[in-house]
Amino acid sequence: MTSDQPASQAALAMASSTHMEDVREKPGREWLGLRELSMYANVSERTLRAWIRSPRDPLPAARVCGKLLVRWSEFDNYMDRHRVQPLAAINLDRIVQDVLGEGR
Repeated sequence: MTSDQPASQAALAMASSTHMEDVREKPGREWLGLRELSMYANVSERTLRAWIRSPRDPLPAARVCGKLLVRWSEFDNYMDRHRVQPLAAINLDRIVQDVLGEGR
């Protein structure tokens, strides 16, 4: 290892963290590639692809010249639709009645 390598590794780490901050700070940018979106959302590209291919409520995406692009606003809407509800907000009695057929 040369003395330049640690400095270049630090520069690379700083550049990648700066890039990630740029992605998070640019909500005006309409379309994101999967790599940028994965940094913004802190999920893997593989997970994003699975959400796009999901048969039930897929993440909206467009393929342009082979590259998958997702609108920033559509991703945020998708995440809002899949927000986890606290257990206290779920009406378990109604669910049980629906399953048992008593709610009819």
